Amino acid sequence: MTTAEAFARTRAWERQDRQAISERALVIIGALAYIAGLHILYVAVVVPDWGTAYLPYRPPGAHWVVAAWILVLCPVLFMPVRLTRPSMYIYWALYLTVHVPGALMPLYTEALPPEQAILVPIGMIPLMALMRLCYSVKPVRIPRLAVPMWAMIASLALLALVATAMNLRSVSLSTFALNLVYETRDEWKGNISGAARYFYIWQANVMGPFLLVIGLAKRNPWLIALALLNNLALFASSGLKSILFAPVGAAGAWAVVRWNSSGAMKRYLALLAVALLAITAVDGLYLERTMGRGLISSYTVRRMVYVPGLLTGLYVDYYSTHPKTYFTEGRVLSWTGEYPYELGIPNMIGYQYFNNPEMNANANIWAMGYADMGWPGMLLITLMLMPILWTIDSLARGHPRAGVVGVLVMPMFTLSNTSLFVALLTWGLGLTMLLLYLAPLGLFRRS
Repeated sequence: MTTAEAFARTRAWERQDRQAISERALVIIGALAYIAGLHILYVAVVVPDWGTAYLPYRPPGAHWVVAAWILVLCPVLFMPVRLTRPSMYIYWALYLTVHVPGALMPLYTEALPPEQAILVPIGMIPLMALMRLCYSVKPVRIPRLAVPMWAMIASLALLALVATAMNLRSVSLSTFALNLVYETRDEWKGNISGAARYFYIWQANVMGPFLLVIGLAKRNPWLIALALLNNLALFASSGLKSILFAPVGAAGAWAVVRWNSSGAMKRYLALLAVALLAITAVDGLYLERTMGRGLISSYTVRRMVYVPGLLTGLYVDYYSTHPKTYFTEGRVLSWTGEYPYELGIPNMIGYQYFNNPEMNANANIWAMGYADMGWPGMLLITLMLMPILWTIDSLARGHPRAGVVGVLVMPMFTLSNTSLFVALLTWGLGLTMLLLYLAPLGLFRRS
């Protein structure tokens, strides 16, 4: 190698380093904008609507808030700045919907004393760093069953037709009155059997979005219409709001990932920050005045971000002074010991803090891990999640990233609202992985 070639190579490396530093800095700024957007929306809209109920704003002092914000930003220093693998979207979703609110909400709401609340982000930072190791191992190509594409699409379409035919009679104008869904949901829960409940949830959160993303990718209006009708009919008879929003999430994720084909996280964070400011403006300046409450924030960010963050603090508060459950609550590991409470974990929190034993105060995978074994339980859940993330990436090889993220989006967000076992078995993450294994490589492509 000549001196000129060595000099040129060195300059190229320096230019790459500057670009990497610049992109990392922009991602940090984007994360800070997202945190600021959450803060502004919470103080301006959510607290006036829900402050007297369970979401107040009583920070212990500026120094505690500043410390929490700094700790919240720490994982951004090592998280990937370009999302090149589908599981990276799950990784970042956990940061945005679990780590950030779990660090801030216990402080904002006094769910924990500040000395204990600050330990929550300190404890989660090593877990985020541990998950980063997933991306030091390359995914492998897993041998697939030779399922014909027509058979896959026909099976999904047939299931959607059956679900629609069974529930279409429930669709009416009152279906869209979200304030009436609780009556419908209570009636549905009282009449539905265990197996039928699984069918509803899997069909709405997995099969329907799968069919929708295929229809979008292949530009087939019949598949799109059938997928939308499938979820509308299921929502009308069950009242589960997640069923209504599943097609929006799947289609939105598919479109956004296609729009940001490079996977640059700075663009996603900028989009999220703008969305939060838009919700603040629409809810605060219009909907609160005309309808008495900020509906957009209530049905989206409040339930997906603020409430799980609050519940993270309540789980740590309660199970730091009461017996841990050691994974004996559910059916998977109930044989390992005797469950120490009369109520399930979410219902116990609902009873202790909201005086409602029927309230399912579901939190995220790490809060549930803390209820099971404390901080070691959170570590164990992380170690269980890591091979799942790697398997998803291996199953996704050969598929367009937008298609995989589109079908993963609903099971992905359940990780911020339930335990890992429930997300895998009940809410369809495991079923989604099975369908990705069966899916022919051209399923999410137009031709």
